[in-house]
Order: sequence, then structure tokens, then C-alpha cells
Amino acid sequence: MLKPDALHAGNIGGITKMIEDAGFKIIALKKTRLTPELAGKFYAIHKERPFYDELCAYMSSGPIMPMILEKANAVEDFRKLIGATDPKKAAPGTIRALFAKSIDANAIHGSDSDANAEADGNNNESSSEAVNAWFGLLLLGEATGDKTTRDLGAWLFTTEIAAIEDYWFDVRHDLFPTNYPPSVVTMIWGGKGANGTWFSAKPEAVHGINFLPITGGSLYLGRWPEYVKRNYSALLKENLEADVKEAAAKGLPAPTHDGSAFDSWSDILWMYRALSDPADARRMWDARPASLKPDSGNSLAQAYAWITALGDLGGVDRTVSADTPFAAVFTKAGKRTHVAWNLGSAPRVVVFSDGVKLNCPGRA
Repeated sequence: MLKPDALHAGNIGGITKMIEDAGFKIIALKKTRLTPELAGKFYAIHKERPFYDELCAYMSSGPIMPMILEKANAVEDFRKLIGATDPKKAAPGTIRALFAKSIDANAIHGSDSDANAEADGNNNESSSEAVNAWFGLLLLGEATGDKTTRDLGAWLFTTEIAAIEDYWFDVRHDLFPTNYPPSVVTMIWGGKGANGTWFSAKPEAVHGINFLPITGGSLYLGRWPEYVKRNYSALLKENLEADVKEAAAKGLPAPTHDGSAFDSWSDILWMYRALSDPADARRMWDARPASLKPDSGNSLAQAYAWITALGDLGGVDRTVSADTPFAAVFTKAGKRTHVAWNLGSAPRVVVFSDGVKLNCPGRA
């Protein structure tokens, strides 16, 4: 991982060239920024060391660039390549000897053992983006008539949702530790979870990253309406607290809103709100500023269609299933509405678990 000093000095190209020249294959890299909380979690192994606080403050002070590298004997060879922590003691020709400024601002981080490199496992930040990938695979298989691809997409789609409901959302309120107050685990690794993102500590991002993109495959977000209410209430509370803190730091009057004055992703958050209270979502939609721009993966037309459709149809009814993944049931004032989509050219009958049957023409 390239540290803030390396990026500030414009040394990305020089360091990555040294890495590749040493025989490493750069599989992936990304410019991002650690929040103080995530920096603390990342360097938890040093928590009892006297330099821990300064290290976390430094690592969250500017952009970083984590990388995934591949090579035989990677950990040992990489430690040799980067050199000693103190650049004054680093061997000539190593990355830190050439690019580091001090013990703290030493250009680059590398795991010192296989155990530390693998301790947290892989990271999944946006669970909803994973769902979107599997729903796309499902659509591809259905559209092309490839049953193997379709069934793989269906399996990945349903197992991802089951994992989200347990590990990201704890919809049944029975898995999160009692000493973990947030309503969501925003990021999950193989060995830990965190309530934060790589790019922002704002509550809109901490919550919204597991909503977007909202598509026809996103109705799972409304399967547990009581959780949706609880999660949305937590979002409002956290957003208001953040805005109050920011106003105080700037010497401004405390905000008077209820937490729903979102700085970003308003359209996405209103669409999520519609899953438990479409009337309130419509109220916020109608009061939107004329200058509102939707998330880059969304549109105002999509947001309006979603919010008004849920207002007409009601909430998602998870108690009823169908013999196709392209179907849903909604309940409003005790009345069910059954919806299905037939992507094929031939008509078909969609059968729901409550006995209802829908005759679906082709492409309808």
C-alpha cells in the first residue's frame, strides 16, 4: 500500500515501476482514503505501541493506494524490496531508501508475514453491488436461454441475499454482538467487519453503499420492513449528529432538520425509505431542489418510478414466492398484488406459493 507521502510527492509511477521490475504482477490497485476509524482497524496489531495514534492520524491524512500483488514468495521478497522501516537504515536501492521521508512517512506498507497478510481475508464493501452482479448474470442466462448461467446466477443471487440479511444487516436482530450498536456492518472481510467505507465517513455513504444501485433486483432490501425502519432511523440519527458536529466545528448554528437533509445520494436514500414508508419518500421527492442530480448509476425517472410504484403496490411480501426469480408480491392494506416478468418469447404461467397463477405473454 502506497502511503500518503508517496502520493503527495507524485511517486506512484516510480514505486510501481520498481515493484513490476522486481517481478511482481500488479493484479489491482485503487486510489482511496482511510477514515481514522479504518486506519485504526487496519493497524490494530500495533494498538499497544506508543506510535499507534500518530500512525493512524498520518494514514488517514491523505489519499493512499492499496494494491494486490502476485509473485512466488511474495511476502519475503516484497519486504526485501521495500527496505527497513527507518529509511536511514534501508538498504540502498530499496523503495524506502529512494522514496521515504521518515519512519512514519516511509512511502509504502507491506505485510511482514503470511499470517498478517491473510488475517482479515477478502473484503466486500458494497453487498448491493454484488447482488447486482449476480442479478445481471441471472438476466443474461435467461435472455440467452443458457440455463447453466441462469441457474448459477440464481444461486449466487439468493445466497448473497441470505448472507446480507445475516451478516450486513442482522435483520432478525440476533447476530450482532450486544456491544455493537450500529444498525449495519458496512464492510465485511473474512476475519472482521467495520462500520465505515474506504472513501467516506458520512452516514449517507456508510448506509447507502449497501443500497446502490437500486434496480429490479433490489427488492430484497424491503423483505424485512421493520429492519428497514430501524436502519433508516439510525441513518437519520447518525446524519444529524454528524451535521451538528460539523456545524459546531465551523462555528455555525446547529442544524434544525431531522437528519434527512442528505448531502449525497438523496435519490438512493429516498428509494430505500420507500420500502418502508413510500409516503414519506414521496414527500421528500416532491420537496427536492430543482438542482438535484441523481447518483451516476441512477436517474430521476427511475427514482420516481420506484417511489410511486411502491406507493401504489405497498411493501414487499417475503412470505410468498414464485416459480421464477422474475416475480414479486406486494401487500397494501391487506391486499396482495402479484407481479411477474416473462423475458422469453413464449407465453408462460407463473405460479405463486399462495396458489395464485399469472398468465404472462412473451416479453411482458
